[in-house]
Amino acid sequence: SLDYLRGEAEKAKAIPAAQNNFLTKHLNVWTNQAERWIPMDLWDRNGEHLRVDEAELAGRVCFGGLDLSSVSDITAWVLVFPRDEDWESLDVLCRFWVPEARLYDSRNKYADQYRAWAKGGYLLTTPGDVIDYDFVIQKILDDAQKFRLVDLNIDRLFQAHHVAVKLQEEGLQVAAFGMGFRSMAAPMQEFERRLRAGKIRHGGNPVLRWMAGNVAVKKDPAGNLKPDKATSQGKIDGVVALVMALDRAMRHEKPRRSVYETRGLSVIGG
Repeated sequence: SLDYLRGEAEKAKAIPAAQNNFLTKHLNVWTNQAERWIPMDLWDRNGEHLRVDEAELAGRVCFGGLDLSSVSDITAWVLVFPRDEDWESLDVLCRFWVPEARLYDSRNKYADQYRAWAKGGYLLTTPGDVIDYDFVIQKILDDAQKFRLVDLNIDRLFQAHHVAVKLQEEGLQVAAFGMGFRSMAAPMQEFERRLRAGKIRHGGNPVLRWMAGNVAVKKDPAGNLKPDKATSQGKIDGVVALVMALDRAMRHEKPRRSVYETRGLSVIGG
């Protein structure tokens, strides 16, 4: 119907990932461009509050996502903290690591950005030219002490196994997470919904913002989405880690209270 088409057109305007689908499915216009996922004006509206205050997050329930880089690039650790009674709004805390040598590597086209972010405290460094995962592990353990970390997702890549084992030995609940449609579809859809509702309170972290603007997605025939690192323009690890953390939160969603608990039970015709 015309109303349905109007609705789909509005969705396509709001979410870049829906634009190719609308053009091909409804207008028979075929595109081969990578689908950008996140409109930056929408992203920025979710970050209009102040920078996330770690002191205020101390002791709060949270869930983690860890996306390990290749040994020479950015590793992302993201925590999501449910805010309200129904766990809809999420405060987002990010930590990013890069080998210190990458800040001064002439082959790294992002070196200037990396140095600026490192100076601002948004990008942590480990000594040398490869990531030292012991720094990452120690920070995660520190966070588990500071916050009420329920559990975390870690990607299934080979180098993740060593990190996962270390964290489990320290008593953390760790789950392996795949990067295919099967694992990604539900948390990607839920992330998009909450972002549109203004529920992803990311505090304007500039590294995460850069990554959000880079994300391109792949879509399967059923309309499920997953991030596509191959066609994304730049690094996207922080957004991937955020989606992974949201997946853990979704698996522990706080049960909504029954109306009978809040209103009492009415007896009809008693």
